[in-house]
Amino acid sequence: MSTGADTPPASQGEPMAAEAQHLEVVAKSTKRRHSGIADVEEASNVSEDATDAATPKPSPNKRRRKDSGLVAADEAARQSTHEDVVEADKKRKPVSKAALEAAKQKEKEEKKLMLAAAKKLRQEERAALKAVRDAKKKVEEVERKKRKEQRAQKKAWKKAWEDYLEEHNVDGETVDWTEGEEPECITQTDAGKVYGLKPSELGCLRHHPKVNFKYGNTTKLFNEEEVRRLAFRKVAMLVGVKGGETAEEEDELISQGRKLWEER
Repeated sequence: MSTGADTPPASQGEPMAAEAQHLEVVAKSTKRRHSGIADVEEASNVSEDATDAATPKPSPNKRRRKDSGLVAADEAARQSTHEDVVEADKKRKPVSKAALEAAKQKEKEEKKLMLAAAKKLRQEERAALKAVRDAKKKVEEVERKKRKEQRAQKKAWKKAWEDYLEEHNVDGETVDWTEGEEPECITQTDAGKVYGLKPSELGCLRHHPKVNFKYGNTTKLFNEEEVRRLAFRKVAMLVGVKGGETAEEEDELISQGRKLWEER
């Protein structure tokens, strides 16, 4: 036999049952609401698919017809342009035969003038080249003549020097010097090395024979002052310096020869 504490009173059990029934109703309402949203979304997707399916896509043949239409439009535009050009040509004033002849004549005259100018230019160029060649030939001729004259002058100067040597050749004449009074001497070999005089050129000067007992020969000794003056004379005469007829002219000739010798 249960007591009163084990069984709740009727006043407490009724509110709990009511609350449970209320929660069940809320749950069913929420489920129905979610189910309605899903149905709406599904209907929307079906509507979009139906719209896409209902919209027709252009067929390949239709696209080709569209492209052909563009080509036809371009051709029509070109045809219109050609017609405009033809129409403009028709509106031009016709050129008379006289005007054509005048234009041809003018062109012919201009061509003739151009040819004449070109011919004149070629003639002037040839004349200029000829003038240059003639001037060059003239200069060469002058230089050739000058060289010829110089060769002739040098030949004449050399001949004058050779004539002097021949006129003053002493034929190997010797001179004796007193012992202790010998002048400053130079050998024939050294005269050639120092003053550039050949043995034949020294033939116009007397020499002192000196016996060389060691080598068994004779050495020719020349007065160096005489050798020096002979060398100065040679330098002066070979460049055309004249003189020597008088003592003053002789000194002037030797003086100029000395200057030329020192400048070498």
